[in-house]
Amino acid sequence: MQISARLSNRINAQISLQPQSRFIGVTGPSGAGKSSLFRALAGVEKSAKVQTPWTSQKVGIVFQQPMLFPHTDVRGNLALAQRHASPNAMSIDACLRGCYCEHLIDKPVQALSGGEAQRVAIARAIASEPVIILADEPTANVDSETADSLLALMEELNQTRGATFLFSTHD
Repeated sequence: MQISARLSNRINAQISLQPQSRFIGVTGPSGAGKSSLFRALAGVEKSAKVQTPWTSQKVGIVFQQPMLFPHTDVRGNLALAQRHASPNAMSIDACLRGCYCEHLIDKPVQALSGGEAQRVAIARAIASEPVIILADEPTANVDSETADSLLALMEELNQTRGATFLFSTHD
């Protein structure tokens, strides 16, 4: 697997990974460019030039600041993601249960705390059964116990469903 990302005066990265690489961590101190790299890989940095092996595959994205659709509730956010799901994708209930947020199903997005929104964003990212999941500081807004549980869920999805995770952290 080869990844190339260029963002003028900020990032010039060429990454080669083994084909069996499935759980890849990107670390560095705050301000090192991890979020910029992930935004470039996600295709939301307009001036970035990126080459990835997943251009035609389903990608799930979890940003450091949760980006949920504000016009709907938690159920609506996951339902939008599942519209593009494969037939054997996890159910909305399973995604919510895995991210410890099933009690939030009917809550408006604006009423979520930072940690709740982050857990819902992770649930939404996995709801469509993506092949690649880009997770920029996915546990930044949650307590350490929940963070450990979410990382265990990601590892389980990696093992049982073959999802490849690229995640950033400064921990």
